[in-house]
Amino acid sequence: DILIRPELDLLATENPTRVRVHYCLSKPPPRWIGESGRPSTALLSKVVPPPTSGVRVLYCGPPPFNSAVRESLGQLGFTDEVCHEFA
Repeated sequence: DILIRPELDLLATENPTRVRVHYCLSKPPPRWIGESGRPSTALLSKVVPPPTSGVRVLYCGPPPFNSAVRESLGQLGFTDEVCHEFA
């Protein structure tokens, strides 16, 4: 289950130039079409825009996921000020 998925999808649909949502599951179901596997710098570089003015990154997951995302975003040049973690 992805918490508040319908709400996130609606937010992205209603704000296509401002909001992009990407889902990544470590153990996806058989017909999953989103990203899968553990978060990594290579994976995030495919789905997150470059760290430019106005870009904010919000992410949510269990502690190991959040730790990996935080580290990878740092490697991509994002600062703590533009990254927002929800646990």
